This record gives sequence, C-alpha cells and structure tokens, in this order.
Amino acid sequence: MNNMEVPIAPSFTYCFLEFISVFAASSETAIYFVGVLKVMTTMGCPNGREAHTYVQKHDEMRISRSERRTSDAVKQEIIDTRAEQSALKEFQEEDEGIFYGPGIAD
Repeated sequence: MNNMEVPIAPSFTYCFLEFISVFAASSETAIYFVGVLKVMTTMGCPNGREAHTYVQKHDEMRISRSERRTSDAVKQEIIDTRAEQSALKEFQEEDEGIFYGPGIAD
C-alpha cells in the first residue's frame, strides 16, 4: 500500500507557479518602465510618437551618412588627399632636411 501513494500536488502546479513567476516579473518590469516614463516626462524628454519619429529621422540620417562615406567618389577623394599629404611631407623633408631622427646627434 505504501508504494501506491497518490501524489499530493497535481502535475499542473509547477506550470502554474512558472506562470505566476513570469507574470510577476512582467508586472515588475511594467511598473519600472512606468516610473522611467514619468521621469522622462518630467525631464521634458519626448515619448510616444515624438520619440518614434525622432528615432526614424535619426536612423535615416545615420544611414545616409554611412552611404555617403562608402561611396566610391568619397573613397577616391580620401586616397587622393592622403597621397597629396604624403607628397607634401616628402617635399618638406627634402627641402628642409631631417631635423630629428635616430643617429642625428652622432
């Protein structure tokens, strides 16, 4: 008779406890975010539709800036500018001489 004991807690109790813990965590998060929203509103930060449009505008600006940076014309311009700077540096070294470097004091 001892081997045939009926379990006291049914099998769905564990699932119910998991649901309660997830619900409690979700409600705590919601309460936390309500507080954050109140603080942001008090500080004058936009929220809701204003924040959404700001994020969209900021993303569009970021994407357009990155597209400009990756264009071939800009890359070629950067290469040309670096070549001009290195040529100017070499010219200055030849014209004025090297004022510092290893072995100058010898």
